[in-house]
Amino acid sequence: MRVQVSFGRRAVVGVVIELKTQTNIPKDKLKFIMELLDPIPLIDEQLLQLLRWSSQYYHHPIGEVCAAALIPKLRTTAKITTTTWHLTAAGKAAIDHLKNAPKQKQALSILLEHPEGCTNTYCKTHEIASTTLKTLQKKAWVEHSEAMMLAPSHELSQPILAEQPFPLNAEQQTAVTYIKEHENQFTVALLEGITGSGKTEVYLQSITSFLSQGKQVLILIPEISLSIRRAPLVWPDFG
Repeated sequence: MRVQVSFGRRAVVGVVIELKTQTNIPKDKLKFIMELLDPIPLIDEQLLQLLRWSSQYYHHPIGEVCAAALIPKLRTTAKITTTTWHLTAAGKAAIDHLKNAPKQKQALSILLEHPEGCTNTYCKTHEIASTTLKTLQKKAWVEHSEAMMLAPSHELSQPILAEQPFPLNAEQQTAVTYIKEHENQFTVALLEGITGSGKTEVYLQSITSFLSQGKQVLILIPEISLSIRRAPLVWPDFG
């Protein structure tokens, strides 16, 4: 779990990965945690095992490995909350009377379809502007609440790609078909092509296929800073 702790003259974010009841460090040298930042762990047991393994295998400090597993915003004291909008009783009664405000009516209609509420991300996806929501809030037709950043089920059912995928040429289709045919077994597919040849579209459509089945995809992007610094690379021995 993320915590805020005192480090020298600074207050920094740390991650608690283990609790101990005894220590050889004198009590007057110990410091209290300043704040527990999240109500639930951001790093679950399975991910923590992976981070511990990575730290040991690559001989890298576990703290830096944990930090790398968090998005930059969560390396600060930012709270992982999201705004959810709800339709009020007054807003429900006002829907049928809105004639000259199509955007407001659209927003109210969408919120009516989702009594559990809609997050800012969901509203943006459905072209509901923040200014529209603020206007409706002033009229007491909608209200918002802050909660943990958990995606409602109706958001997960939305299209994975915001745009219509591009038609594939013969070579792209061959690659996508190969990946789909081997999706239930371990295999390696290497795409070769110059910049602009359409490799990214193969990635996107293959990823979409996996996500639509409820599976997960891990995308690894080369770290350009390693190339700039010309740091030595140590490749693991897979036997």
